[in-house]
Amino acid sequence: MLPRERVLAALEHREPDRIPWGDLGSSTNIMASPAIYREMVYPWHKLHAAKAHSLGLKVLKHCCGHIWPVIRDIRNDARYAFANAAPGGGYIMGSTHSLAVDAKVENIMQMKRCRDEWGTYPIRPAAWGPME
Repeated sequence: MLPRERVLAALEHREPDRIPWGDLGSSTNIMASPAIYREMVYPWHKLHAAKAHSLGLKVLKHCCGHIWPVIRDIRNDARYAFANAAPGGGYIMGSTHSLAVDAKVENIMQMKRCRDEWGTYPIRPAAWGPME
């Protein structure tokens, strides 16, 4: 059995809300090129999450470090996270324990604006209108 198949099979025996995820970045850079991430890692993340969701599990996506090269659009990614993870409670938005060395102030402030706009409970994505 391939490692990926072992992980997916193991999901069927996991407790809800206990899916671990590895970091994608260090304090200075992403751990693999954006091309490698998009070609090899992201499809596995999607498969892993889809399998977990099919079993009624929630997925925790934790990433420390510099991952800006694979974040397409801060606002759309934040809105997606609020719309899909926050309803019902339990969503925590934060920068983890540190910010990447070259984190842009504008990106940090954009995250704050997103939290202020969409992150107040009760979360009601239907009232937000179409994505930008």
